Amino acid sequence: MWQFVLRQQKENTEELLKRYAEMATRPDDDLQTVRWKKERFEELKRSEISRRINELANVWLSTYFGNRVEETDYEDLQNRLSPNRFPDWSGQREQEWFRRAQAQAREKRFFHWELEFPEAFAGKEKPGFDIVIGNPPYVRQEKLGEDKAYFKSIFKIYHSIADLYVYFFERAHNVLRENGTFGFISSNKFMRSNYGKPLRNYLKDGIQLKQIIDFGELPVFPEAATFPAIYLTQKIIHKNPTIIYTRVTSLDFKSLDSLIASQGLNLSPGAFEGENWKLSAQNETEIMKKMDSLGMPLAEFVSVKINYGIKTGLNAAFIIDSATRK
Repeated sequence: MWQFVLRQQKENTEELLKRYAEMATRPDDDLQTVRWKKERFEELKRSEISRRINELANVWLSTYFGNRVEETDYEDLQNRLSPNRFPDWSGQREQEWFRRAQAQAREKRFFHWELEFPEAFAGKEKPGFDIVIGNPPYVRQEKLGEDKAYFKSIFKIYHSIADLYVYFFERAHNVLRENGTFGFISSNKFMRSNYGKPLRNYLKDGIQLKQIIDFGELPVFPEAATFPAIYLTQKIIHKNPTIIYTRVTSLDFKSLDSLIASQGLNLSPGAFEGENWKLSAQNETEIMKKMDSLGMPLAEFVSVKINYGIKTGLNAAFIIDSATRK
């Protein structure tokens, strides 16, 4: 959205960007400067041009959540972006579609990365963050509701039953600059599940995987069964990369680096081809390939369809507290 607005109304934003850049280049080595930068940033955020650009972005994003905005109305909003040329925006702000957009922005907490961090995106040859790290929230897909329509419209890795955390992988790489470094601790479920296939393809084809540190079912987070793994990538493509995969079998270790050095497997890109990733030693992978080429799957051998047993997302019926159990 930011780049789009810049193309359409560059003259309205250049001065604003210069002021953001002035703040970004000043060091943060004394309290007085930090306070000055905080005051200036809040002042810029409250400025009319900043407010209008943010509202314009809200209108654009709201259309993915059912807000109907005519193309001519949106173009008129862009053309009247300049406070100097059009000091009165009350007519635009009184429109029903405009009000709906801002209400949705408050309800769903729209977040425009380029507007919140202009020093990382605007006017750069390689826009984006140098590093993105995180621990995305684990929210089951049953709770995503109508937001799935937005995910389907926006994300390459969309799957109808994908849990929320998978979308954070793509968003994180979208805001990462070229050659930037990514690190997440998140669920390992997507590496083997059907809903994880789009994400597996995304990481295999568009991003350079560097390391996977898989904790399996170990209680890294005692309060939640998240099946965690650490993923390290770089936003660059190498022709013959080596990816280090480490399966951690115990939390009783002194140094994770030492554990990776002693137990990590060097996997070739071939381990990530096909329907499923083959995260095992080379000799084991070769045995599995031989079995696939020579053997017959059980479903074909007995000529029946093999299904799952009972599966449910109704956690309330199966996950109870201690008092209820007793």
